[in-house]
Order: sequence, then structure tokens, then C-alpha cells
Amino acid sequence: MVAQVFYARYFNTFTYYVVIISQGMSMSVVVSFRISRELKRKMDMLSYINWSEVVRKAIEEVVNRELSKLKSKDVEKLKMAALRSEEFSRKVEGWNSVEEIRRWREKR
Repeated sequence: MVAQVFYARYFNTFTYYVVIISQGMSMSVVVSFRISRELKRKMDMLSYINWSEVVRKAIEEVVNRELSKLKSKDVEKLKMAALRSEEFSRKVEGWNSVEEIRRWREKR
């Protein structure tokens, strides 16, 4: 995956455009965000840092964290559904499901 960062200056802020080209495909995505002039100045002082990689990793971390939260919520919903279904099932005195199944099988 190749990422190129372009930025344009609008008024007193800089807007970054991140263009991601995935494995030679012609598919690209543009993501833009604004930063303050002060932050841009500090970033320029640290020009040896690959800022597109920093942004990409930060976005990926947030997405993964949020997706894991959603998955854990789904697991909790499943647990609650299982508990509720157990509440709905009831035991009937004197009835054995294994014996009932055998009885029906023998009738065939």
C-alpha cells in the first residue's frame, strides 16, 4: 500500500490530503483534516517522521479498538439472550426428553 500526503494552505490552517493507492490498483481514497499552523510548524521541524504512516496507524488503532468494543457488546447481547432463553425453558416433572426420543424412534 502506498500513501502520499499532500497539503494545502487555507486561511490560517493546513489541510492534509492522504491519498492511498492499494497494491497497484487504481482505487484511491482521499482523507482530509485540518490542523493548526502551530502544529504544522512543529511537524515541519520533525520532517524525518513519516506523518502519513503516523496518521494511518492512529486511524487503524481507533477503528480496531471501536470494532472490538462492538464485538464485545455483541458477545454480551448473546450471553443475555442465552440467559433469557434458559428462563423460558422449563422443566416438566415426570417427563424425560431422552426417553421420549427413544420411544418415538422405536415406533418407526
